[in-house]
This record gives sequence, structure tokens and C-alpha cells, in this order.
Amino acid sequence: MKNLNLILNPAFVLLLSSTLMPINAQPGDNTSIDEQSFEIKMYDINIPDQLQDDLLTFKGGKLDSQSCQPYGFKPSKYDSTKQDNKIKFTCTCRSDQEGLMIWNGTISNKSISGDVAWQKDGQKTINYKFNGSKKL
Repeated sequence: MKNLNLILNPAFVLLLSSTLMPINAQPGDNTSIDEQSFEIKMYDINIPDQLQDDLLTFKGGKLDSQSCQPYGFKPSKYDSTKQDNKIKFTCTCRSDQEGLMIWNGTISNKSISGDVAWQKDGQKTINYKFNGSKKL
């Protein structure tokens, strides 16, 4: 009966659940990649030999793509999850004229990679891949 009381004790349950959850997995913890920039090469998956240079900047909880700015895409809130030595992030940037750019990526050490889907009314979704490294 003592063991059952221990298992049902709220303090024990809280202690047990906190030890089973990875300490470094913190959804929405943007501080670990904020104030970082990455120089990337991006390409349409249907035209892989046509690389486009871009600069991705994470600042103030927002992602900014320098090459998307001329098309009306503004810095947008990103979400990130850190687990082990990798950070996964997602972000949807909007433009009044050009639709959505949906970013999904992974940062590991000083490298970044991922994919982007450009969705715009009246056009088929264009899918991109990107990779690059931290700007020094």
C-alpha cells in the first residue's frame, strides 16, 4: 500500500514526468537561434542547377529572408524545437501580393538545411530545398 501511495503522490508524479522529458526539448524556445544569420543556397526542386543565394536571419523571434523582401515578405514569427544537438524550425512568411513562403529547416552546429513551399493563389506550389552555413 505504501508503494501505491507513493505512485499516486502528485509530487512524485511531477518529479517522474520531469525526469522522463528531455531537458533540452523546449518547443518555442527561439532564444537558441535568435541573433544568428545563415548564408544559404536555395533551388527549385524541379530546377536544381539554378541556385539562388539568400541570407536567413533569426532575430527577435522572427525569421527574415533577404531575397524574399523585394516581393513583400516580411520577417515572421518562427517556432523552434531543440533536441540533442539539432534545432528544427518552422515559419510561414506572408506577402499581400505573393502569397506564402512556408519554411521548415534544421540547424546542426553551424549548418542549416531544409525546404520551402511557395504557395500563391492561381499558381501551382513551388517547392525549394536549401542548405548553407552560419554567417561569420
